[in-house]
Amino acid sequence: MSDRIHPAANWLPELPESEYQQLRDDIKARGLREPILIKSGHVIDGRHRLRVCRELGIQPTFQEYDGSDIIGEIWSRNGLRRHLSADQRAMYVAKMRSGSLSNEAKKRVQAHQFGANRETKPTASTESVRAGRTADKIAAQAKVSRDKATAALHVLKTEPDSVNDVIAGKKPLITKKPKRKPKEPRRHNPKDVPGWQNKVARGIEFAIAEINFMKPPQSDFGKQLIGYANELKAEGERLRMVKSNK
Repeated sequence: MSDRIHPAANWLPELPESEYQQLRDDIKARGLREPILIKSGHVIDGRHRLRVCRELGIQPTFQEYDGSDIIGEIWSRNGLRRHLSADQRAMYVAKMRSGSLSNEAKKRVQAHQFGANRETKPTASTESVRAGRTADKIAAQAKVSRDKATAALHVLKTEPDSVNDVIAGKKPLITKKPKRKPKEPRRHNPKDVPGWQNKVARGIEFAIAEINFMKPPQSDFGKQLIGYANELKAEGERLRMVKSNK
């Protein structure tokens, strides 16, 4: 049979040279112990084993895959076994699954909002829901954070030429952190201003009354205290005038 490789299997990065050499030495010493998985004449798992067999002149054995989820099978056999980084896993699953998962999310949104049999043009809100659901699915399958999955979808949509570089580990995913809005200074409710002014005025009056019971001060500190009291009294009068003019 031919050495045709399924496209999704070819998206996985090549084994590092050291790991490939270890695989080659093992097959040379013990033979091919795990059949190469194929579907309709395409290799879906075992492309490196097949390559070793061709190089060593060993007749490979094949096993036909009888399932229907080829993409899922490829990921199941390679996703975690290959020691891919979180960036690589997120980008690979996004490339594999984005189309099918996005269509599933679109159907769910339409069925929920408009009825299962009604067609409608996507809005900004439905597009956002769909992207979020797709990111959740990718994050769960790739075992990465939702931010990683969202970043992978962003690269897939806006930088398609970078997808294979991320999968190969040549370029990282850039996870953007949401910008936090600066805290606004605390403001008094305008409706509460008259009541607040009244409380200040009463407080000033109370302070003046307390000082009036004291003997006339002789020290510089006492004189300063009287000066401050007079300033407070004047401020109280001003506040009362503001209140009466409201």
